[in-house]
Amino acid sequence: MGKRILVITGGEHSTGSADMARNTPFDFVIAADSGLDLAEAIGIRPDIVVGDLDSASPAAIARARNHGSEIEAHPAGKDQTDFEL
Repeated sequence: MGKRILVITGGEHSTGSADMARNTPFDFVIAADSGLDLAEAIGIRPDIVVGDLDSASPAAIARARNHGSEIEAHPAGKDQTDFEL
């Protein structure tokens, strides 16, 4: 069986999807930019944070770094969306 990977993005999320994310074991968690703040809100620590980090809160980025999450910052002028990264 393959690995379970969760990608958390910003924007609207339902309670059901947050509950599923919180209650399902994942092998690897990626937070795309402001998805980091959502991950924190539902108690999930990402393995990596990607994006131009223009909408993730600086405090959440600092906490993620302190907890050992890899931070992959990209230039604001990138061609891809944070989710595509």
